[in-house]
Amino acid sequence: MIFLKIFFYSIYKFTLLTPSKNEEPEQITNIVLSLLSAFNLLFLLKFFKAKGYLHFEVSGWLIGAFYFIFMTIIYFNIIKGGKYNEMIEKYDSIKNINRYLIHSLTIVWVVFTIVLVAKKGSF
Repeated sequence: MIFLKIFFYSIYKFTLLTPSKNEEPEQITNIVLSLLSAFNLLFLLKFFKAKGYLHFEVSGWLIGAFYFIFMTIIYFNIIKGGKYNEMIEKYDSIKNINRYLIHSLTIVWVVFTIVLVAKKGSF
């Protein structure tokens, strides 16, 4: 759960830099984070299937299911009731070097996901 909060913080801060900052940035962040998480989980399952650890077929409809699950988890654990405001204040108060590390980790994760999508998850 800590990784979702860290990625939520970083993507939320990026959303505030875009013209979408006035259009409920917490919901936009939820959509982006859920989609990236769903892709990563799907590729992880494909990887395990390719290595022979899974004995069921990994199909494309799973991404929709994972997306819905992540949207629900993030909404109820981070967004509902304004919990994200407390989290944002907490992460804003940490040292700059730690925030740079958080943003760097998020950039690496997003680029990794984009690369996997471009390769279509082939292993």
